[in-house]
Amino acid sequence: MQYRKIGRTDCQYKGITSEMNMEKVIRFKTMIGYCYLYPDKIIMARNGNPEEVNLKNEEQRLWKHLVFYTITGLLLAWLAYMDRDHLPMCLWLGLTSAWLLFNVLRSIFQKSSSSALIERDKIRSVRFKKGVRYLTRSRFIVVFEDRKGCNRIRYILLPGSLNDGPKATEEALIAMRDSGYYPFSSQEGSLTGIRKYNETEGKESGTG
Repeated sequence: MQYRKIGRTDCQYKGITSEMNMEKVIRFKTMIGYCYLYPDKIIMARNGNPEEVNLKNEEQRLWKHLVFYTITGLLLAWLAYMDRDHLPMCLWLGLTSAWLLFNVLRSIFQKSSSSALIERDKIRSVRFKKGVRYLTRSRFIVVFEDRKGCNRIRYILLPGSLNDGPKATEEALIAMRDSGYYPFSSQEGSLTGIRKYNETEGKESGTG
């Protein structure tokens, strides 16, 4: 795999030195924070600092949302039934309820995950789905194996059209490709590429 040289001032990449392995880490912006691409793992951070991610809270976040959407959907369904004599309002409440409950069931059957940490050796596949302008967001779909050995799906949603989405999507694609996560490749390929990047930047620093 070929890795292009990355400038230190390139806005697509932010060099972050890890205290554990002193490796350069590639990151890109997501809908709610940043995605950090390490040679051996992916970390999603909401506040921009991967060292402060609470993995347990992030894993439970999806279930909290599903419970909230389920309660809201059932409440709207009950309101639609109570307001059945007023067709427009009943129809709106019913459709909204159906949409919420459908998404809850889809997340459960797809085994969606909100995990903030995905280890590279647990990843089974990575796909990219381009969004529809002003309607849906572009996203990466990561299939990985959890601690129980079950395949789970993690969506990495990118910024929307109103938040410079096309540019952010392009930067995310370049970052994922150069780190070997999309198309997904072995860890050895990623380590080689990032080492080349580190060595090149080190030489520039020494001659600057």
